[in-house]
Amino acid sequence: MSVTPVVTPAEAGVRFWLPAFAGLTKGLKNQVILSKENGGGSMAQKATLLIIDDDPITLGLLRTRLGKAGYVVKEAKDGSEGIDMAEKARPDLIILDVRMPKVDGWQVCQTLKSNPITRLCPIMILTGCSQDVQELYGLQCGADAYITKPWDARQLLDTISKLLTQSTASQDVRSEAAQQRAREYIQRVVRVVGSLPKAPHVEGMAAQILTLATSFIAAYQTAVTNGAMEMLSKLPLADQRAEELIYWLGLLRDSNASDNSDIPQLLAEGTVLRQIFAATLKKASRK
Repeated sequence: MSVTPVVTPAEAGVRFWLPAFAGLTKGLKNQVILSKENGGGSMAQKATLLIIDDDPITLGLLRTRLGKAGYVVKEAKDGSEGIDMAEKARPDLIILDVRMPKVDGWQVCQTLKSNPITRLCPIMILTGCSQDVQELYGLQCGADAYITKPWDARQLLDTISKLLTQSTASQDVRSEAAQQRAREYIQRVVRVVGSLPKAPHVEGMAAQILTLATSFIAAYQTAVTNGAMEMLSKLPLADQRAEELIYWLGLLRDSNASDNSDIPQLLAEGTVLRQIFAATLKKASRK
């Protein structure tokens, strides 16, 4: 996956780092579409933001400003608490300071972006570190945007709105990114099954997992390659098969039939796919 740095010339201090997914940006060529809607527009209605910062003054200012804009705000006072809360609360976006006790912002960013459960969540670094080398390191850690303190309220709200819009687009089952993710997930499932020992009790689980994987990918492909009505009718079946796959992979893990380290990752990845399905169905049902 290539990453292209995009600097918004109209807003000093803000940089976006967009994954160059084929099909996801659809002719935009990694351009950022600047929106000047009020404080993030309808995105602010239900979006949950997690602020990870050890400074009580910064937390108070952000809590007040973002609350007025309509966001649900959660807070963590250090990096360790932030990692734990991000995995449990599943926020829509994370605002992250760099200089914190226990675990610094760079480590938090790397940890969250390497976790299948949290890696889709956009991370905006908000820090007093203004050097270019710090911004470059933020890119390497996986951050999606970088704002330096002192921050401007309009700049902050616009950046949040854009990141939420980009995140919503990537969490659509019809996007190329999501389709690639589903294909790679099934390929990994098949590889794990192929590595299992030849034992009667294991072969039964393996056969069930392969059957579910085949049914899952068939339902998924039907859902994403046809019209909206077909998607609404077939995607729930793909979601059901994903849920069953998670169940059987959990049984496989608990049976100790295999010490394959991919199984816990597949369980987490399956959960993420189901989150993408739920987000797509929710959005489609509003239309």
